[in-house]
Amino acid sequence: MMAIRRSMNVWVLLLAAVPGIALAGLTTGMDPPHWAAKQMKTSGIEAWPGDDSGAQYDVSRHLPTYFVEGDFDGDSKSDIAVLVRRNADEKFGIAVFLRSGTKAKVLGAGTRFGNGGDDFRWLDTWSARGEDDFPKKARSAWKGLPPKTKRDGLVVAKGGSPRGLIVYDGSKFVWYPLAG
Repeated sequence: MMAIRRSMNVWVLLLAAVPGIALAGLTTGMDPPHWAAKQMKTSGIEAWPGDDSGAQYDVSRHLPTYFVEGDFDGDSKSDIAVLVRRNADEKFGIAVFLRSGTKAKVLGAGTRFGNGGDDFRWLDTWSARGEDDFPKKARSAWKGLPPKTKRDGLVVAKGGSPRGLIVYDGSKFVWYPLAG
């Protein structure tokens, strides 16, 4: 039985790597954490098609990595950022879910944010980056009581050359341009 389960997991992983293959009903361990589901609902974000008709945003799975984990607010707990698409005009953005929060902060997706504009359709790669790699200006821009630990930011890019770093400053998310 264990060999069958291992074999099935390998096939699921192989199929998940093939573009255009849908794995409806199969869990690959690549879903956002359970705690974020409540925030998605309160934020008007539909996690899976048909979950919440009338939602303002849908989770977008147009990139292989549609969510990124990191400690964005420095509270020693993992937070997540998820690619979203606004249903009204199909503009893309990022919804950030802080573990300590109750509602996502949507960046882009119809609302101008930094140099990324109001549509992050251009984004084709993104990842979390630790505070040690932030520009000096971003490291020193924390407002309020200092975070418990070093925090992470989001590097967003087009074609592999960095366009920006998105960082939480203790009260809001801020865009910092990055050199290529």
